[in-house]
Amino acid sequence: MFSRQIGLSLLALTLTANAATLVVDPNNPQGWTYGKSLTSDGSVKLVVGPDIPPLGSGSLNLNSGTDGSLLTYAGINSYDGLLLSDLQGLSYSTYGTSWNGAQLTYLKIWIDWNGDGTSDDALYFEPEYQRPDYSNLIPNQGAPVLDQWQTWNVFAGGFWTDFDFGPGANVNTLSNYLALHPNAKLATDKDYGAIRFTVGAASPGDVFNAYIDNVTITFSGNSTTFDFEGVPEPGSWALMGAGLALLMQRIRSQK
Repeated sequence: MFSRQIGLSLLALTLTANAATLVVDPNNPQGWTYGKSLTSDGSVKLVVGPDIPPLGSGSLNLNSGTDGSLLTYAGINSYDGLLLSDLQGLSYSTYGTSWNGAQLTYLKIWIDWNGDGTSDDALYFEPEYQRPDYSNLIPNQGAPVLDQWQTWNVFAGGFWTDFDFGPGANVNTLSNYLALHPNAKLATDKDYGAIRFTVGAASPGDVFNAYIDNVTITFSGNSTTFDFEGVPEPGSWALMGAGLALLMQRIRSQK
């Protein structure tokens, strides 16, 4: 029993040593870049809130602008070129205040089949499709809703792709995709990285306003969680300053 406890303790230490949380703020992008379609009036920005985010006090806001058919996105290139089979975990949290009735921020992963770096396919994870209403191959992660933080297990979820699996009832698992493409890698030819979070690509009249936080990516035992943090608005700083001044006044009066 004693040796088993030692073994479990060492395992816990190993997992802890290979796990890191990185704060993404305006001065520390941590490999993240942001973009949008050329004619889009959408925006991507680090903000405080909304509500109580999963980590810290902020999140990354993606707004589609007035044309929901155009794209607004955030991507990271730190994992470009890695084998898809080495992916061991991927999850993220969402919050939405405006949508088309179903679509929250979705994840797109550009895939290279033959090792030349060029994208040959793409995997799409949409929160709407992550329940048995669509496929009995995946766990029930519930329906997406507005005005509430929800966390999505991408690694265990269902995907559609450009070639092999369709959306909706045809989503399939990552393991089944790897069975078809065992040598698949994350592509290296995308300016904003192979892993990209997006709003848009819907009807022109749709308006999306969404937030992401708590993005965790694990490759080959190395896990990184990204905590997106914004800078408080000037009004918030003023309130904080007033509160601090009042506190200092009380301390001085007690001396």
